[in-house]
Amino acid sequence: MHGVTGKIGDKVTESQAHEFAAAFLMPADDIRSELPDRLDWPAFLRLKAKWHVSLSSLLVRAKTLGVMSEHTYTQGWKALSVRGWRKVEPGPLGNPEAPVLLQRALELMETTGISFADFINSSGLPEVDVRTLLSRDISERPRVEF
Repeated sequence: MHGVTGKIGDKVTESQAHEFAAAFLMPADDIRSELPDRLDWPAFLRLKAKWHVSLSSLLVRAKTLGVMSEHTYTQGWKALSVRGWRKVEPGPLGNPEAPVLLQRALELMETTGISFADFINSSGLPEVDVRTLLSRDISERPRVEF
């Protein structure tokens, strides 16, 4: 995204990457009203599972969106450290997202007679990843034609 002007690993590029990731994973219009303005850990744990992001990411997003004050934000980081949550966070990230568009593409493929191998070859996706994402075995079956 930075072309030839960006330097990999410099503070500006890293900061922009973090801002982009936050906006991509937690769109402001969608998450702002859900973020607590205080250190409500049960609420943050629910959001962690819903949005599939870390507690620290939620804290940063709450501050950058102006939901949380600087003081509360600082206290949140201290609490994460004291509880050991900066190394190992409590609570699950939630169930992985289901690849809806990939599933639809495969269903369409099956109705048009395109083989799974042809789909993989034309998609450029690694076969093992597709099988893993769909949590199913997509084996070639003989087709009967009349």
